[in-house]
Parts: sequence; C-alpha cells; structure tokens
Amino acid sequence: MRHNRIVPDQYTLLQCLELVLEHGMRAHAVMIKCHIKSNIIVDSALVDMYFKCSSFSDGHKLFDQLSTRNVVTWTSLMSGYGYHGKVSEVLKCFGKMKEEGCRPNPVTFLVVLTACNHGGFVDKAWEHFSSMKRDYGIKPKGQHYAAMVDTLGRAGRLQEAYEFVMMSPCKEHAPVWGSLLGACRIPGNVKLLEVAATKFLELDPTNGGNYVVFANGYASCGFLDAASKVRRRMENAGVKKDPGYSQIELQGKVHRFMKDDTSHRVSVKIYEKVHEMTSFFMDVDYYPDDLHACCPV
Repeated sequence: MRHNRIVPDQYTLLQCLELVLEHGMRAHAVMIKCHIKSNIIVDSALVDMYFKCSSFSDGHKLFDQLSTRNVVTWTSLMSGYGYHGKVSEVLKCFGKMKEEGCRPNPVTFLVVLTACNHGGFVDKAWEHFSSMKRDYGIKPKGQHYAAMVDTLGRAGRLQEAYEFVMMSPCKEHAPVWGSLLGACRIPGNVKLLEVAATKFLELDPTNGGNYVVFANGYASCGFLDAASKVRRRMENAGVKKDPGYSQIELQGKVHRFMKDDTSHRVSVKIYEKVHEMTSFFMDVDYYPDDLHACCPV
C-alpha cells in the first residue's frame, strides 16, 4: 500500500499491530508521520502491542501521552502488566484509574482478579470481587467466578472453593468446574477431583484438555491405573487434544515449538540445553510434573 502511495487509515494499521514488535513499531511510525487520527481502539491496541512484545516502558509512555483515557485504555495497560505477572503494577494502575474517576467494567475486574490470582492475594481478590456488584452494580459472570475458584484453589482452600461453586449462579459454567479441577491436583484431594471432573466432562465432553487434566490429577495423586483409564476413556470417545506449543520471536522471526519437536534447524543444541536445565533443576531438588515443561520443546 505504501509503495503504491495509498495512505493507510486507522483500521489498516490496527491489523498491523497484531504482528511482531518491529512491524508494529513501523505501523505506529506511519500513523504519526501521516497524521492519522487515532481512536480508543487503536490506542488500546498500541498499548497492548508494546506490552505483549515486552516493551513495558514504551507501552506505559504511550499510555501517558494519550489525550483521552477511558476504561478501555486503562484496562489495556493493566492487562499488559498482568500478561507479564506484574501484579503490583496492575493493582497500582487500578487504584489510579479509580482516582481519576474512571469506572471499571467487567473486563477490568477480570484483569484485576487474574492478577490477584497470580500473586496469591486471596483477600484482595475477595475485596475486588465483592466490590463489583456492591460499588459498581456489575453482576459477576462465569469468568469472574472461575478466577475466584482458581485463586482459592491455588491457596489450598479447596473446600471453600467447592462451597463457593455450589453457592454461585454459575454452576453450569464449565470453566468454573475446570478451575476447581485444576486446583485439586495441588493438595491431592481425590474425592473432590472426581466430583469436579465428572461435572466438567458432563458440561464439556468434547474438550480433550479436560480429560488430560483429569488424568494428570489422578497421576499426581499416585493413582496411575485410574489415570490410564481416563486416557482410554478419552480415546474410546474419539476425543483428541490439540497439541500445545510455545513460540518466541528473535530478530524479527518467530520460532514455534511443540513437544518432541525436532524440525528446528538447531534442535540438537536445543535438546542439549533442555537436558542441561533438567540436570540443574534436579540438583536443586525441583521436579516439575513434566521435565520438558521447562523448555519450549
């Protein structure tokens, strides 16, 4: 388009911002050079792009320069920090947003609850969850309940999490039971694991990931035969799990990896590094569920 002297507009640039940092910055530069009028959607996409590309300072600097701040741009800023586990920054920005008189919306609260979850701040999570309806008239949805269940589960408060699910209006929301199911792996509560898994599979029987979490839960509790039965049940039902992958951008090129992947041109060196890292973790008495989980391959 630029070569043919066609001036892009804000909608064209919005598509470019979903690419890697180099192209996103180029699109931002074109936007400034051509004096293209921005809007809230483009502004929030720019902030999101810089944060997802790990350019925190540029993302926050851009936010500070915005002529108009609203709940969308504030939420993008908090989501950016939350994406990288910067929990204190998320809560700090949330406080500043409210000080400026900007009312949070359901997405904002989901970002805040997720941050509290990752930080292990159970009391703060309860505080913000209660504030939704009490202070802003926002009715919590299934995702908010799922975030609270996960927060309680990570803190080892499984019984409280289960009672919270049973008292919630979202008992038929599959992710709520999924959060409880995932939490059961940590303390090894087999009875609750089975209850959560049964309900989860009832609500979402075609999701292969659900079976895998159930099987892994049994395995983590030492019930290997039960885990094998769950995997056979999955196979008999004809359910397959889409393979997960990790990716990283280096010098403008995106590299994608899956488990047991040997297609990369330097895969031999990558696996050597995996074994080196595995040995290091074992030396410090750390044993993850999957030793390959410490590396993209």
